[in-house]
Amino acid sequence: MAFTNIKLKEGDVLFVEGELITEFFIIKKGEVKIIKEKQGRLSIIRNLVTGDFIGEVAMFTGEKLRGATVIAITPCDIIKIPKTDLMAVLDSKPPWVFEIMKDLTSKLTLSGQIMKDQAIHRDEVTRNIEILTPMMEGKYLNAIEDYRRKKGIFINK
Repeated sequence: MAFTNIKLKEGDVLFVEGELITEFFIIKKGEVKIIKEKQGRLSIIRNLVTGDFIGEVAMFTGEKLRGATVIAITPCDIIKIPKTDLMAVLDSKPPWVFEIMKDLTSKLTLSGQIMKDQAIHRDEVTRNIEILTPMMEGKYLNAIEDYRRKKGIFINK
């Protein structure tokens, strides 16, 4: 299985919402924010840290486009694994292995949606809600625009 090491600086964009899904990632070192854009405003979905996966759900749900944007909030070392390589590894296993992964992904996705709908948070005392300051939101929006421009990704506003 081939993989690539990616180094991100604080503020670098890993990928943007709406981008084609062609790989998934493992955070070897660092921390990123998962961010959603709506009407030119950003909201934080959650932070991921060393050891977390990014984009693994899409490997088993058949989604074609990224559902959120990921931005490094510390310097990061990230491992990029092409979707085709991951699927080749899974294809080399008995078919039930892939089916188990799909089932677990489906159940985790449903659990996450229920938690969101019921406003259940990891930390029930503080609810660990993070608000972006206008300065940080502007910085992230600029980073996202720069990334889109470099990649040739244009969206209708």
